[in-house]
This record gives sequence, structure tokens and C-alpha cells, in this order.
Amino acid sequence: MDQESAREEMPMKVALLCDVDQTVYHVGDEAIATMSTHRLRARGAEVVRISRHEKYGPGGTGPGESIPALTFPWPLEQRATYLWEIREVLAGRAEALPAHDKLFGIIEQLRAVDAVVIGGGGSLTSRYGWLLDERLATALVARSLGLPVVLSGQGLGPELTDHDRASVRELLEACSLVGLRDEHSVRLARQLCPGHPRSSTPSTTRSGSGCRTARPPVPIPSGSPSPSAGTAIPSPVRITWR
Repeated sequence: MDQESAREEMPMKVALLCDVDQTVYHVGDEAIATMSTHRLRARGAEVVRISRHEKYGPGGTGPGESIPALTFPWPLEQRATYLWEIREVLAGRAEALPAHDKLFGIIEQLRAVDAVVIGGGGSLTSRYGWLLDERLATALVARSLGLPVVLSGQGLGPELTDHDRASVRELLEACSLVGLRDEHSVRLARQLCPGHPRSSTPSTTRSGSGCRTARPPVPIPSGSPSPSAGTAIPSPVRITWR
């Protein structure tokens, strides 16, 4: 058996980014991560958690295998600086960050996965701008490695500065498939990315073309683009970009 055939028989390895293992325990965020992991594994995927490694849940036990999160500082200027430095590294200028920065190790660990899934929640807002930049940076690293990125069950805004609106737009454009949890978020996504005509509401869901995870696709409406072998992460609303 050649390496290509062996690779095809291996389960898809997915890096899952949710707000977990942080200093302040949040049962809702942990539940999102747990259910996302359960559904991915139920479809045969191997899941690797992206973790802050700060504090663990009631059991106090960290994940067996994990990838460090690209934790961002809270102040806007520091956030912008770190994001710029990450962009510089991804553009081939490794000297933009010190050699001990966690970004370099994260890049190497992400080389070993097949896709990145950014789990649901309400983190794409200026109120939690450091989480927004963390997700954007993670997506940029994944795309630099040729990995598909899925955004699942997120709310957008409603609080978004001009700076953060641009970040949300770039994140949406980086994703192969986007799942949004409310109609306001759908309207905002369409405002930010009007050049992407293939969008859908819950009644006309389309299968995505970027990732082979989660439940089987619903029937494709007549005239819709043909899906790939992949399917989307379950969410109330899906918008397929590519």
C-alpha cells in the first residue's frame, strides 16, 4: 500500500478551537467543545483540542493531546501588533517574532491535522476582541498550510468596531464553510461579504465544499452547486463560500 492510499484510509484529524481550559471556567463553552468533539468523533474524525492550558474543568484533567491556543493580549494596540507579527511570519519573515513564541510550535502541530474547526459561541464581537483575533490568526495559519477552516454555530457582533468588522470579514473569507446561529449574524455576514453569492437559510441549506465532518448533508435544492464528498458541522444556519 502506498503512502497516498494509507493516508486516505486514516481518519480525518480535526483541530477544534473553542473557549476551553481557560482561567475562568465557563460551562457553556465547555459544553460546546464537548458536543462538537462528540459529533465529530461520531462521524469518524479524530479530534485534537486547541487549549489555553490555563485551568481545567471540574475534573481538573487536561486533554491528552492538544495544541496551544494563540492567546492574544486584551488591549487593542497590542492585539493589532501581535496579529501583524503573525502575518509577517506567515509571509516568510520569521524574525518578526522571537524564536520562542508559541506560534512556531502551533504551526508545526497544525501541519499534522487535516482541517480546523472553530466551534460556536459569541466570541466574534468587539467585547471579546482578543478572542476574535485569536480565531482570525488561527484561520490564517491554517490557510497558510492549505487546511480548510470551518466556522460553526457562531454569532457575529452585535458590537463591532470598524477594525473588528474588517477582521470578521477576513475570517469569513478564510473559511470554507460558515455556520451562524441567528438571522442577525446571517445579515451581517452578507453585508461584510457581498461577493459570495452562495448563501443559504435554514430552509435551503446547502452542503459545504470544505470539510468532511459532522452529520450527512440534507437534500440539495434544485439548481444548487454540486457538493463535494464533505458535509458541514451542524448549526442553525450555514453559509457556503467555496
